[in-house]
Amino acid sequence: MSPPPFAPPMPTPATLELVNLSPSGQKAIFFQGIGIPTPTPPSNPDGEIITKAYMANVWLWDQNTTRELGQIEVCSRNKYLWTTDEYLVAMQASPFPSSCRQANAWLIDVENDMVKELLPFDDYFGQAELVSFSPNETKLLFIERGIDDNGQFQHLYTIDIETLNISKLDAPTFVSPIDWIENDSILILFKNHPAEIWKLAVLDIRKNELKELLDNEVYLVKFGEGFIREAVLSPDKQWLAFSVDLDPYKESSLWLMPISPNG
Repeated sequence: MSPPPFAPPMPTPATLELVNLSPSGQKAIFFQGIGIPTPTPPSNPDGEIITKAYMANVWLWDQNTTRELGQIEVCSRNKYLWTTDEYLVAMQASPFPSSCRQANAWLIDVENDMVKELLPFDDYFGQAELVSFSPNETKLLFIERGIDDNGQFQHLYTIDIETLNISKLDAPTFVSPIDWIENDSILILFKNHPAEIWKLAVLDIRKNELKELLDNEVYLVKFGEGFIREAVLSPDKQWLAFSVDLDPYKESSLWLMPISPNG
């Protein structure tokens, strides 16, 4: 009996593990551990010992073919983001504290059989988290969280898929992305210091412009002082649904509002 098409030749006693299936079910990512630990990084600020990671070969099953794509660092609790055409896969370990030694995220280029390192460990130390690909799949959005002299912060960045250059977006200090609206526009939720009021806006990354969607005082009074939860953009990018807790013990409401990034 011949082996199934997704079982590539591999040295004994290495094991092959299915780690993620593409949304269409037509492709699958496998890891083949090679038993090599990654370099030990400096301890984190709290002196915490981080769980060991290991290196593995990455295999792709693409219907009737199986091929090796490269080598990757395997960390705990990975998540995967596929582009719509399933030519790219972004893989990331869980955010801080990270078990990674080399990088916090990797880009698997299925079309060109390449594996690329994203978010170097020394630069981000597990405090950066991938969000999503842009609609045209040329950029990858990620958020960095941390603490500096001014307190807590959350910054937004994009990675250019072709060059892997990282650009920091001109956004408020404490910001949370919801979703891409267009190739160069992101719907965000941000906190207006020192008023501590949450606001919705569209961030144009080409012009570095921020346009608030809710500038009506009634809206700000009703939910600006509350806490927005479960914000979800509709598939056609025309509507935003979200719930608001005005008081965690008294009142909660569900909101639906139209989104128009151009006006």
